[in-house]
Amino acid sequence: MVTSAWAGERNTTTSSSSNQVTAGVVLFECESSQACEAIGKAVVDRGGKVRQTFNSKLLKAISVQLSEEGDRRALEEQFKGKGITGTWEVQKMMSRTAEDEAVGKQPQKRLGRRAVNVNGSIASSRWTHVMTQVDKLHREGFTGKGIKIAVVDSGVDYKHPALGGCFGSACRVVKGDSFSSDGTRGDPIDCKGHGTEVAGVLAGYDEKEGFVGAAPNATIMAYRVIDCKGNGEEDVMMKGWEKAYEDGAQIIVSSSGLQGESWAQTPLAMLVSRIAAKGVPCVCGQGNQKERGFFTVLNPATGRGVTSVNSFARSSSTGETDGLGKLSAYGPTWDLDIKPTVGAPGREVPVTLKGGGYGFESGTSYATPLVGGIMALIAEARGGMFDPVVLNSLIMSTAEPQREPGAGLITVALQGGGLVRAWEAAHTTTLVEPAGLIFNDTEHRVESINLRIENTAETEVTYQLSNSVADTHYTSPRYGVPVDDAKAGIHLSLTSITIGAKQSATVIVSAADPKGLDSKRLPLWSGWVAVLGSDDSFLTVPYLGLAGSLRKSQVLEPEVSLSTNRLEISTPFPPGPSSNGPGGGKAGGEKVSAMILMKLGTPQLRVDMVPVDVCSSSSSSSPPSSSSSSPPPPPQEGAGTTPCVPKNMVTEQGGIQTIGQPPGYPRDYPLPEWLYVFWNGSLASGQYAPPGRYKFVIRALAIFGDASNQQDWQTIESEVLTLAYREEGPKVSPHLGSNEEGTGGIQSPQSLADELFGAPGFHDPLDIPIPGVKQNKPWSNEGTRHIQSPQSLADELFRSGLGDPREIPIPGVSGRNRGYLG
Repeated sequence: MVTSAWAGERNTTTSSSSNQVTAGVVLFECESSQACEAIGKAVVDRGGKVRQTFNSKLLKAISVQLSEEGDRRALEEQFKGKGITGTWEVQKMMSRTAEDEAVGKQPQKRLGRRAVNVNGSIASSRWTHVMTQVDKLHREGFTGKGIKIAVVDSGVDYKHPALGGCFGSACRVVKGDSFSSDGTRGDPIDCKGHGTEVAGVLAGYDEKEGFVGAAPNATIMAYRVIDCKGNGEEDVMMKGWEKAYEDGAQIIVSSSGLQGESWAQTPLAMLVSRIAAKGVPCVCGQGNQKERGFFTVLNPATGRGVTSVNSFARSSSTGETDGLGKLSAYGPTWDLDIKPTVGAPGREVPVTLKGGGYGFESGTSYATPLVGGIMALIAEARGGMFDPVVLNSLIMSTAEPQREPGAGLITVALQGGGLVRAWEAAHTTTLVEPAGLIFNDTEHRVESINLRIENTAETEVTYQLSNSVADTHYTSPRYGVPVDDAKAGIHLSLTSITIGAKQSATVIVSAADPKGLDSKRLPLWSGWVAVLGSDDSFLTVPYLGLAGSLRKSQVLEPEVSLSTNRLEISTPFPPGPSSNGPGGGKAGGEKVSAMILMKLGTPQLRVDMVPVDVCSSSSSSSPPSSSSSSPPPPPQEGAGTTPCVPKNMVTEQGGIQTIGQPPGYPRDYPLPEWLYVFWNGSLASGQYAPPGRYKFVIRALAIFGDASNQQDWQTIESEVLTLAYREEGPKVSPHLGSNEEGTGGIQSPQSLADELFGAPGFHDPLDIPIPGVKQNKPWSNEGTRHIQSPQSLADELFRSGLGDPREIPIPGVSGRNRGYLG
């Protein structure tokens, strides 16, 4: 599912929802529209259906719902070299149960429309404009007049008085569309409210009630891609972005996406990057899950050239910035691109509410449209200049780096250039290129970067250059550990330079890792090259690097834990007597799950089922037929031997002998978290594995790794398990509760943990509500202990004063959790 950067907190941004793969939905990128048509026809012929088609200058692609598990591989083989240039699973954002939690919101402060006026709290709370210098540009007459800004979100309540009260060419909201499953094509009306709030911060205006957005005279375009429950899907989001571009948007803003992916190569991020490359600024939320640590950037903010926005808090006593907002997220991306680009106020921001009222919201969802509006003001002040490269450089170099209260400068991975300053960006006469200096990790270190400084003023300017150092952090573990007195060695070829009017010059910048650090813990260092001009100009250029090698770092925790799915307890056919063959391994459940801890991200994760016993004769087992989607029959009782897998069913893959992968694998760009691979004998090919002994062999491609180089794949494997089949369907033991009313019999901490980790939609121990704990944040005093496994989760649940295991809500189960029939 998609996570939205919804204002409040694989995941709403900036939100607390979660990313999941949409079952059976695949996106194919094609060489041509004709190739896409051929793929679509083949899918329909196989019983599937076409979901979305993309036929623009940006992208030729098609997303489809497959009817059979093995269809993806079959289609890839069928069209290999005949038009498919890329294949991806479609991700999905699924919100949690409560509406506010689903979009990651803080409790909303609502104000009746008539309760606020120009002298009231909304007008007096225009602090976000003061802090970012928007008020100064408004006083100069810059309001974004006539600039077309698109909002890709949950739609817009265009009936709101601050948003024009109507929809159409004569209204404030002039264009739009809806691609949401519960919407009406052509009508972007908002039924969730998030997009309405975003649009108000961006461009709302209600003189009577004293509400003013960042670009109050801009023209709004609205594209609904999130449904009424706060859920969204990646291909639907892509349609919204594509349509906004095709409709002529000059700036596109979105506070929705997939939380924590941190890859620039996912379909949504690549599409948005292409839009930016076409000259349209794209402004996206960084995300709200700061507690998950480094490398948790929202997709599509991960895209190259995309403006990513984090949120700052405000001190109630001084009115100044008070460090990063609680609802923010750490960068950088996994390829060490600097994210966020800048930060903006994101705490108690005045918003327009669906239905006509006003209120306050917090999170990067509301910092993002503020920056989108600032982009419009800068473009207007600079004579209609919309080049995303120049705009990003302007807002990044004129931003002001911030400190945490009583501490040093905040890492670039949290603030990019710093707090955006709109007036400075609109009027500076000094330009820098590039906007940020990326030195990569030690293995891929960029030896030096040319920093170009251009003086566009009418007189010469002398510039003094210096190094301003931010805090260094160990990023392993990912939630970060600050390192004192760890400064990168920054060398400037010139520390003073005079540049004539309308002239430019280049300064060479090189960097070396801080000394005395543990490179295995991947310390991330950063700071700014400060540029002080004799004309009182002051710019900062952020830099970032990492000590150590991401490619050589451990992606996978070495241990793989196996357990059986307790919901479907049965007694499988036992292995033969030890005198006639090897003994059995893990057995006893309808499904076996492998629990894997991913410590870092990976471009691709493979899970191969590797048979332990391979024989040349096909008569030694009961293999499924090539066209069968049903499990093979069980072996005859008393057969006396352990089944072996015929050699002709095994293929070599990366140096291992595999019979295939479970459904849903391989996976591209999975989140670094606990993963649970369930296997009941079925394979991604649509077939079933024959009975026998197997191991899970998990392989992850290293960051910066080459997929064709086997040394760049990290491998772990499980203990041996035994696969057997039975004639009857799944059984539930007589002492267990009804599956229609709840879950099975939870009688111990471990059985509770097994139940939770086997529940549909569950991906992370953080998702489990702990009785008496407001939020399960394992590395925070606000939450519980560091939960990293089913057992530690179970121990925490039972330690928290849980009187009855049945009190724990199980994700995906609507009925009561009944441990006993009585």
